[in-house]
Amino acid sequence: DDKHEGKQRAGRLICDSDAEADHLCQCVEKCLLFGLKSRKKGHSWSMLTALYKHTKPKNSDLSFHLAHVASLNVPWDRTRVLVRVLLNEGLLSVLFAWVVSGEDILKKWYQPYGLVRSPRVQELIGGFTQLSPIPFRLRPKLKPRYTWDIHDGFPAISYTPTP
Repeated sequence: DDKHEGKQRAGRLICDSDAEADHLCQCVEKCLLFGLKSRKKGHSWSMLTALYKHTKPKNSDLSFHLAHVASLNVPWDRTRVLVRVLLNEGLLSVLFAWVVSGEDILKKWYQPYGLVRSPRVQELIGGFTQLSPIPFRLRPKLKPRYTWDIHDGFPAISYTPTP
């Protein structure tokens, strides 16, 4: 019994084997990382945790998924897991709408040029809303092929060599 069956979502199913899915996940992570003030790995998850303590999401599904991902034992950034879960559930725009609602937290965690602090972030949220009808079936805990390095708020990706 697959919980994705029965959802009224249009288009072809996007799975882990689709290169577009991996690239989309990287782009979404980069949106959250761009302009972060810290260089620590996993810092986007720390920001989400701080925001959660400050302002709980109004969307109960988002709250559930944040709590579930927080309980997982993964050796990489939980934000990556959350992005994959929210793509599966069609809730990525809900995440970004919640993130930008925490203005005080954004000022603390992001440089003024951070994407989530930009007035144009609403266009990004609109784009993520358009992804909602597309069916994704991504494994949330799939080991990533890449890591992020952040220098002065600018994320750069490093790919892990495949064996």
